[in-house]
Amino acid sequence: MVLAGKEANRVAGAAPPDRSATLARIIEADVIPRLLLASGRAGEGLPTKHLQVEPQDIDDFAKMMIAIDLTRAGVVVSSAMARGVALESILLEIFSPTAKRLGQMWVDDECSFMDVTVGLCALQSLLRSLSSGDIVEPRALIDARVALAAMPGEQHTFGILVLETFFRRAGWDVVGMPLSPRDEIIASVARKSFDVIGFSLAREEALCALRDLITDVRSASANRGLIVLVGGRVFNESPELVRTVGADTTASDADEALVASQNLMCSRVRKH
Repeated sequence: MVLAGKEANRVAGAAPPDRSATLARIIEADVIPRLLLASGRAGEGLPTKHLQVEPQDIDDFAKMMIAIDLTRAGVVVSSAMARGVALESILLEIFSPTAKRLGQMWVDDECSFMDVTVGLCALQSLLRSLSSGDIVEPRALIDARVALAAMPGEQHTFGILVLETFFRRAGWDVVGMPLSPRDEIIASVARKSFDVIGFSLAREEALCALRDLITDVRSASANRGLIVLVGGRVFNESPELVRTVGADTTASDADEALVASQNLMCSRVRKH
């Protein structure tokens, strides 16, 4: 992953303009030096070949991030690299200005808080894939339906709203239940067949209650192959708790949740 835990927390914990500026600084001050070290070019300085980037180009790239249109974004990056532009220059001349532009779009009331949050998640996703040398498009590979809920009693539900937006823009059929009570969640999975259900939890003291809820959801589910995804502060700090609550997997952010869900669904399809 491009962003380490503390860096990701710095980005996630700020308001959109500050979050965008923080991500831009991390790209410039940390990601690029890491890539240079990894490629053995730390002492050579940055490449001299540059892109011809106009403000409109950055606007367009920012809108691709908000729409999670990583296909077009990947074409932009791949085309530049095919012309001999080094990745470091792409990060400096496209990614960093795009991060800053996303924050400014919110300040200028050109998009919502949610749009900026989703756009930054998508930008980080693209950063991860580029750092590994593989542009990955986190879009649904098959028709799928997901239910997303906060653990009943949770006060922080914004993460569920971000997940809803991220999955929906990636082509999934999404049912959001950020404030739904326990009985309503169970009734929903019994009434409609879901491929994946995701739960968010921040309170460690509610782990047993989540385990019991997952057990009841699996028993009631119209889909006996239901995949259970969990996330939130508790699992970010202790991923091994996935097994304790009886879930299938965890993810630290929206794009990881999407990719993990896709991978599990595809593996089950291949088995059958």
